[in-house]
Amino acid sequence: MNLEAGGEPALVSRHAGKVRVQAETAGMAALLLALQDGQPLGEAAGQALAAQDDFDLQAGLARLFADGLLSHYQL
Repeated sequence: MNLEAGGEPALVSRHAGKVRVQAETAGMAALLLALQDGQPLGEAAGQALAAQDDFDLQAGLARLFADGLLSHYQL
């Protein structure tokens, strides 16, 4: 094991009492962290694209809503 090799982004969530751990892309991790910090969607999307230039924002947001991890937004 090489602890200096870096880490891998993962999302830990709970749905219906079951814990899930999913590997995440750098873009999704950046999006989630920015939204968690209360940043507006535009800024969060910019951070996601800065972390991963081919990040698919539409697919990422759709997955967050489908998984119940994002439930509402404010314009």
